[in-house]
Amino acid sequence: MWVSGSSLLQGMFVSTSEFLGVLSVLAHVVCRLAGVLATCQFMLKTPILRTDDPSSQHRAGVTVQTVIRRFGSKEQLVASVGRKYYQEGKLQRDEAPIGDIAAAIENLLAHYETVGKRLLRTLSQEERDPTLHQMLEEGRQAHRQWVERVFAPFLLSLDPQRRARLTAMLVAVTDVSVWKLLSQDMGLDREQTAVALQELVEALLGF
Repeated sequence: MWVSGSSLLQGMFVSTSEFLGVLSVLAHVVCRLAGVLATCQFMLKTPILRTDDPSSQHRAGVTVQTVIRRFGSKEQLVASVGRKYYQEGKLQRDEAPIGDIAAAIENLLAHYETVGKRLLRTLSQEERDPTLHQMLEEGRQAHRQWVERVFAPFLLSLDPQRRARLTAMLVAVTDVSVWKLLSQDMGLDREQTAVALQELVEALLGF
């Protein structure tokens, strides 16, 4: 149902000028939030050590320093943005069913197609930033837990030493670096990348 502007104003008991004032404030807030988002996205695409470049900040729409002041420090900003993407990625990866290799690979590809390039950029900066290192360590642990969960039916019956070794190999062949090697460096399309990853996993599992 549509409600006219005049009816809405009458229901709120505010004047037109007051209503326009509220809209102006809301518009300002939306613009600032959009600027903050643009800067956060800019920081994800730009090496941490280059985010103070004025020309890069201009392209972001809002200076990095403006956003940093809102978060307290560059480290807190990076951690906050990183945590957001970590949680989103974990929710997506948690959707992978247990024991279904093809579905697990599909889940993995969907994740890497969304965050793979950003993750690779972050990895290239890991040694220079302790905050990034901590975030990536958490990501590695989450990836290992994903492997242990989705491939559990093939791992649980093994002796501890064999299980640990096979888990490590599964973690390796499903790593983002292998996705990059297959899909970008080797030029495989999505379908062939999925087939290659599935064949690697199945070979390790003895299929």
